[in-house]
Amino acid sequence: MNAEVDIRQALPLVRVPSLVLHRSGDRCLVVDEGRYLASRIPGARFIELPGNDHLPFVGDQDAIVSAVLAQAGIAASAGLHTRECAQRNGGVEGMAVSVARAIAERAAPGELLISRTVKDLVAGVAFRFTERGRHVMPEDAGEWRLYAVQSFVGV
Repeated sequence: MNAEVDIRQALPLVRVPSLVLHRSGDRCLVVDEGRYLASRIPGARFIELPGNDHLPFVGDQDAIVSAVLAQAGIAASAGLHTRECAQRNGGVEGMAVSVARAIAERAAPGELLISRTVKDLVAGVAFRFTERGRHVMPEDAGEWRLYAVQSFVGV
């Protein structure tokens, strides 16, 4: 790429929050080069990720996205439920929407929380779940078990 461009003298002049990500087995650049870069930028953070890909959009992208979101102070959370819903006025309505919203409101920062319905639909897929207890849902939908998606196990 641009390994021939010498930017060493410019590194101390960087005055923005900086995150240097480097995969431990990077095939293009050695990890020590990433460490050096971070050590010369004031306040930079260095994170070494597993893997051997150089490009950020190849290999484990989830680890990269998580590190970037954490650096930016963003902890996205989401709730997921599925059921029939009604389309009206360019949007969707109904109990499914209310339940999905309620599940999302209960999700902790950085958490994907799902209904038992979704968990049952993805049975046999390589996901790991942690039960998050029973919760009362809106619109007289009753009490529902919710689950946090912990990880996707590659197959």
